[in-house]
Amino acid sequence: MKKNNIVFASFFIVSLIYATGCTHSDRNSTLNSSRIDSEDTTASTRKNITTSTSNFDFKSLSDTVGIEHDDRVKRLKRLATMEGVEKTQIDELQLPKGEIPGFDFKIPIVRVWFDERVFFDSGSAELLPEAYKIINVIADSMKNDVPDAQLSVLGHTDAIGSDEANFDLSSRRAATVITELINQGVNSAQLSSIAVGETQPIASNSTELGRALNRRVEFMVSVSEEANQKLVSRRRIIEDYLKLPTDVPSTKVKPPQTVDVLKPDSTTTRNAPIIFHTIKRLKLRSPEPASESRVNTTPQVQPTKTVEPKIVEPQSQNQPSTPIEPNPIRHIKPKDFHRTPLNEEFKLE
Repeated sequence: MKKNNIVFASFFIVSLIYATGCTHSDRNSTLNSSRIDSEDTTASTRKNITTSTSNFDFKSLSDTVGIEHDDRVKRLKRLATMEGVEKTQIDELQLPKGEIPGFDFKIPIVRVWFDERVFFDSGSAELLPEAYKIINVIADSMKNDVPDAQLSVLGHTDAIGSDEANFDLSSRRAATVITELINQGVNSAQLSSIAVGETQPIASNSTELGRALNRRVEFMVSVSEEANQKLVSRRRIIEDYLKLPTDVPSTKVKPPQTVDVLKPDSTTTRNAPIIFHTIKRLKLRSPEPASESRVNTTPQVQPTKTVEPKIVEPQSQNQPSTPIEPNPIRHIKPKDFHRTPLNEEFKLE
């Protein structure tokens, strides 16, 4: 009986070892099989991803920037119409290729400008009630724009008064506009201001009408903050436009050649005190003599155009605006920004 028990125990141990070995072998086989299947699946997935990526129709950066610009112009016009904003001046400008590092194509820029009387009382930096409709348009457009769109706010004055007073006033006015844009939800990182003062008139300061045109607020929007600044620095300044009437005493000898670029603190939030930092001193072009073929020092402005409630369409070079603006950057013809669907060939010219 004892012998039989020993034989049985031996048989049981041998069977257990065999079964364990088979189980371990089967497990290894299963794991190896799973690993192979997984590698095949991963390889297949990679192949599919590669194939899918290679078939994707990528648009070039210039195409994308051009399409964004076109959408921006249409959106501004639509929002201005919805808000009932009158006398909106919208210009489509562009910088030549190679002007900004990283952009080997022409950079389109939208410039929107308004008479300062819509925004402020004379000598004041406090917004008038009718100014909020305009700021609503700009704020809504920026909030629906791409995250890297850059808006520069420019404050202009006439040549009456000292340089220091005019720079201070234009700086405070631009800061007021930017503060309201931030309060309406625009990202402070997308905003900057340039206190231009009296340095870039678009009409003669020798007449009351010309001085009224020079007192204005401008908004520039593009893909690059540097592009906005470059446009400002390259703007043509007509020497005769800076002259005051003979009956206005002035001790000015030479207009300033630089302006400050200010940017709100990146931590700025809605309804909080805003701190502005000077990020750059921008050098302007030197004033140039007026050319009779290009500029009329006493522009004839038709009163009907000044008060007509309409949005001005972009004008070609053969149809100069009134008054003629001393700007070396060419105006883009509307056909230059005709867009095609994303899946078709597109070229920015």
